[in-house]
Amino acid sequence: MGEKMRNLALGAVLALGSTSVLAQATYQMPNSPSNFAIRHPNADFNRQYEARMRFNFQDKPTAAQFEARVVAECLVKRAKGKAGELLGGTPEDLNFEKLQKALTGKYDSCNREGAAGLPMIAINTALAEQILQSEKRGFAAHVSPSDINAAKAFYASAQGVTMDSLGRCLAVYSPGMVQGVLGTTAGSTNEAKAFDALYAETPECGVRKAPSGIPANEQRNAVANGLYYWTHRG
Repeated sequence: MGEKMRNLALGAVLALGSTSVLAQATYQMPNSPSNFAIRHPNADFNRQYEARMRFNFQDKPTAAQFEARVVAECLVKRAKGKAGELLGGTPEDLNFEKLQKALTGKYDSCNREGAAGLPMIAINTALAEQILQSEKRGFAAHVSPSDINAAKAFYASAQGVTMDSLGRCLAVYSPGMVQGVLGTTAGSTNEAKAFDALYAETPECGVRKAPSGIPANEQRNAVANGLYYWTHRG
């Protein structure tokens, strides 16, 4: 399956392990149409997807967030305590294949018509947010992990600094600030301000400003995934 490598211009030093590594990070995103949006078993319905995405959701993050949240709420309710197993967008599941399979299989009832054309990344982010929200946990804005080696191992990446590893790092050191980002409306001024504060006030991750060239929805997905996986590690 083809993958598109995208430059993540961090221009910063991110401590991975015990050594500070200067890296030009990359962020991988799938370019297969089936991974770009929910697919529907009806072929005629599928043909409308890209057009619906362009007219319904492109440059409309609030609309995408709302529709994705409805799908995510359904998944959390149907999958019960196993909804987290569907999350993707990580190095192990870059193309959201588990989520894609769930929405066209076991949980296809959550694949509502209003969600046609939604990017998988929007649904994935909403799912992580819904799980975290349902747990009603509060986190300190900034923390020092009790096991620093475990923390560094959690966000270390063999590929250098990626958006996934950066999101994990931010979740480790500033979980409450990540929670604050996830509490904002996608694409809003408040979201941008929350991200600015998160980067600026998490010096451990070596990125003091939002990475250029990386859309906010990809950044939001990375920190949502990061917070979920950090708080649900074995």
